Amino acid sequence: MKKKHIINLKKILGRFPWLKEKLRSMRHQYRYKNTRQLIRGRHQTNCTHRSIMHFSFNKAATQYIKSILVRCSSEAGLTHIGLNEYAFHTSFPFMDHLAKEKLKDYQYIFKSSGYLYSVFGGMVAEVPGIEKCKVILVVRDPRDILVSGYYSMAYSHQIPLMESSKRKNFLDKRSYAQEFGIDKYVKRESDKLLENYLRYEKYLLDPYDHYHITRYEDMIDDFRQWLIDILSYCELDVDYILIDELVSAQHQKAPKDENKFKHRRRGKPGDYGNKLKPETIAFLNEKLEAMLVRFNYV
Repeated sequence: MKKKHIINLKKILGRFPWLKEKLRSMRHQYRYKNTRQLIRGRHQTNCTHRSIMHFSFNKAATQYIKSILVRCSSEAGLTHIGLNEYAFHTSFPFMDHLAKEKLKDYQYIFKSSGYLYSVFGGMVAEVPGIEKCKVILVVRDPRDILVSGYYSMAYSHQIPLMESSKRKNFLDKRSYAQEFGIDKYVKRESDKLLENYLRYEKYLLDPYDHYHITRYEDMIDDFRQWLIDILSYCELDVDYILIDELVSAQHQKAPKDENKFKHRRRGKPGDYGNKLKPETIAFLNEKLEAMLVRFNYV
């Protein structure tokens, strides 16, 4: 679609917000058709490749890495399942927010072959058959996670659909971020980030050893090697033409200037040092010490 037509379409949708919301809802239903079918117990696949589970921390390039995994895993016939993205716009629960007891009602969703589950922003408690799956955990400096999370919440992240049970909470968090600013926001959110890390520790890092941990910073530093390492671990046989294409696209997409209204605002490691007060950094260093040490950020 030409740029002029896109601008005209945006103007029209701006005049009719109900139409814009309806189109968003239709797009969501189409995008997550396979996810809905699996939730309803209706999706079938003949793919025998081991399922891949992509875990992360929100603001560790979750959507970008998901898009790479979707493209590469489709070559092996895996079906992408986006449970968290589907939940964001509906009343379906976030799997990584459920207690172990409540997760029992959803265990049928997790299959040990044929699927790419991407992306979870936190650990799902006791996933059945996880030891048979390829498990990726993407980490990032938690201080940068919090800074990026602030800008996303305050300015750039899309709002859940009207029918979503998460919409009010999201809007409340956006109001808080915009009213109180970055330092207060990251301090408050550090509790949830630490809780998220401890959940990973309890349900993945301590009981298992077959997972692949990869760092956001390594992706930025040497994208090609980072990608090859992930594909090798996942046993995805991808043509080097596609790898070259992904490497080229990554270089082109890297933000040249900071824009707080863009999803990819900056992306450079260590940005927290420019955005936070020294006392806030000291607070986070102490609070998140276990996470900083485990993932080699100190």
